[in-house]
Amino acid sequence: MILILIDAVSTIFWYHHMGIDEANPLMRFFIEKSAIEFVFAKFGISFISLGILSFFSHNKLSKVGIYLIMTIYFFIAIMHAVAFFII
Repeated sequence: MILILIDAVSTIFWYHHMGIDEANPLMRFFIEKSAIEFVFAKFGISFISLGILSFFSHNKLSKVGIYLIMTIYFFIAIMHAVAFFII
């Protein structure tokens, strides 16, 4: 949840203050509407996805999916942190 929050806050900052576009077309739709809708969509989609994977956590493929998502969010959080220190 913390990694998703870091990603959401950082994306809103980059979008509104630095003029950097959202790469994900679905999330771009929400961030162009408002930051609040973006956050709700970000957490909603993330929690639903993680909930489905957790429900099927006995399945080996779901375990791989959970670790993959966590790894991706970890590296996204690192990229955002590095970018904050650069500017």
